[in-house]
Amino acid sequence: MDILHQSNFPIESRVSASVLVVVVAVAVVAVAVVVVVVVVVVVIAVVVVMVVIVIVAVVVVVVVVVVVVVGL
Repeated sequence: MDILHQSNFPIESRVSASVLVVVVAVAVVAVAVVVVVVVVVVVIAVVVVMVVIVIVAVVVVVVVVVVVVVGL
């Protein structure tokens, strides 16, 4: 039994090492996907905020122009 266990041990360690490599690879891919999703969400949020700022600025300019024209 000892000889069998000794002969199997390197195979088991290789299997566990390959499993560890797969787990690490999956973890790295998962982290990369999360980072990409976060970056995309942040970029979309920034674009939305910029669009809202532009819309508010246009509305303010239109209101000011209307007030000036009506005032004159």
